[in-house]
Amino acid sequence: MIVHNEEGVDITVTVAQKEHIAIIVEDDGKGISQEDLSRIFDRYYRGTNTGEAHKGSGLEMAIAQDIIHAHQDEINIHSTQGIGTRVEIQL
Repeated sequence: MIVHNEEGVDITVTVAQKEHIAIIVEDDGKGISQEDLSRIFDRYYRGTNTGEAHKGSGLEMAIAQDIIHAHQDEINIHSTQGIGTRVEIQL
């Protein structure tokens, strides 16, 4: 989130317990397009907001999802361009 947004974007991390434990990371940044969001867990996919200054392999979200699913937990991402992104991990 930090790498893909401009300075001044607020990032909030929340941990809550209801029926499960939820780790929520959300920002008020530029958001992710629906096209990129549909592929965000694909290995080696680097979204359209990723420029030359942001070196990466496109593995981070795929590996995170694999680890979370290996523990039989869930990860969900919701994003709206111009409004921000919310990542929720349910343990």
